Amino acid sequence: MRPVFIFAPYWMGNFSPPRAAVARHNWRVIATPLPNGTPTERMGALCSVLADEVAAVRAKGDLPVAIVGDCTLSIGVAAALQRESADFTLVWFDAHGDFNTHQTSPSGFIGGMPLAMLCGRGEQTIVAGAGASVLPEANIILTDARDLDPKEAPAVAQS
Repeated sequence: MRPVFIFAPYWMGNFSPPRAAVARHNWRVIATPLPNGTPTERMGALCSVLADEVAAVRAKGDLPVAIVGDCTLSIGVAAALQRESADFTLVWFDAHGDFNTHQTSPSGFIGGMPLAMLCGRGEQTIVAGAGASVLPEANIILTDARDLDPKEAPAVAQS
C-alpha cells in the first residue's frame, strides 16, 4: 500500500493559490471550480470532490493522505470511508473542539463546527453535500482540545 497525497488548498470553500504553490510534483491537487451558493453549499460540493478522490485512491489499494486547508474538509474524507462501509474510528487532533453549532458558537465560524456536524449536531448542509452520514460519537476521539468556547465545552463534555 503506497501513500497517495491528495491536496485540497481551500480555505472555507475558496481556492488559495498561495497554498496550492506548496504542493509537491506527485501530489494530486484538487483545483475544481465550485458552484455558486452559500458557503456551506460550496463546502459540501468541495467535500464531495474530495470524497471522490479519496475513494478512488482506496479503490486502487493505496493509502490516501489528505492535506486540506481547513478542518471542515475532513467531512469529505469521512464520506469516502463511509462509501465503502468502512468501520473506522476518527481521531481528531486539534487545539479547538470544532464542536460548535450555530447555536453555541460566539462567532458563527463554520470552521469551528465540522466535528459537531459529523456527529449530527447543528447544520448538516456540508455533511449532506459530501454524501456523508452521521458518525456515532462512540467512534470519535477528540484529543488535545484545550481552547473551547463557553457553550462548546459542555457539549464536548456531554459527548
